[in-house]
Amino acid sequence: MKKPIFLYFILVLVVASILCFFPINLFDGEIQFKHGIQEYTVQEKLSLSYFLGIGASPTETKGVVNFYLLPIGYLLAFLMIFMLPAIITYRIKLKKK
Repeated sequence: MKKPIFLYFILVLVVASILCFFPINLFDGEIQFKHGIQEYTVQEKLSLSYFLGIGASPTETKGVVNFYLLPIGYLLAFLMIFMLPAIITYRIKLKKK
């Protein structure tokens, strides 16, 4: 690859598609449940595929009102989607020099 920017964008697409289409629970988040009048929140690892509606079965989402990532989960998602490909691209560029 003569242009590392193309490699970077290809790697971003590959990493983002893996994280968004496969249910890999890596990111810190919270799930809000409601059973009758009782509501409670549980901290768990979430997958980005849950936000697209992929990977979560109806039995797993029974009673779930909302789920979201915590700030550390957003940071980890950003680092994995954008910074990991940047490090790989930079390493390949250094190797070619």
